[in-house]
Amino acid sequence: MIGKNNLKKTINFIFIFSVSFSSCVQEKKETVIGKGKVEILKIDGKDILNQAIYYKEINSINYSKSQFYEIENEKCIKYFSLFDTLKNKIGIDRFIVFKTSDLLKGDFSNINKIKLEEYFFRNKNYLRINRKTIPNYGIIEDVVFLKADSIIHGEKAKRIKTIYQYINFKQKPNWIQLK
Repeated sequence: MIGKNNLKKTINFIFIFSVSFSSCVQEKKETVIGKGKVEILKIDGKDILNQAIYYKEINSINYSKSQFYEIENEKCIKYFSLFDTLKNKIGIDRFIVFKTSDLLKGDFSNINKIKLEEYFFRNKNYLRINRKTIPNYGIIEDVVFLKADSIIHGEKAKRIKTIYQYINFKQKPNWIQLK
């Protein structure tokens, strides 16, 4: 049986511990909110924002602002896009294609000069590449057709938005932490 003094000390200890623990957790959340990481690539002599991951809080990605990929099992690409927040259907008003070639250079300077193999995403976030050898480089082209309010030649107009994601299978992304 715990005496009154020991009970008060135990309650005070638990209270102080829980307050200090919750304040530490709160501080960590505040330092992570709005932060993230980006990958910048040099393509055709220009710095290009290739990937960006933004966080809401600890270990919680803000997918509505993030654009990135992950390589799994060497032949699988998990792809997350800003367009995922839209209600466009894959194969109808949104098309995601991975393009690659064994001749593709690491700086992507010859991308418009060679024939590229195309692999279409059937699921908006996942593609398994059915190929004997793993490519070194590739690009994801994400195209979405958005309805517009204007009418051109008697038909409703559509806006076309495209995002490109450059992929390097040989190296992990060189992330830059945002402060």
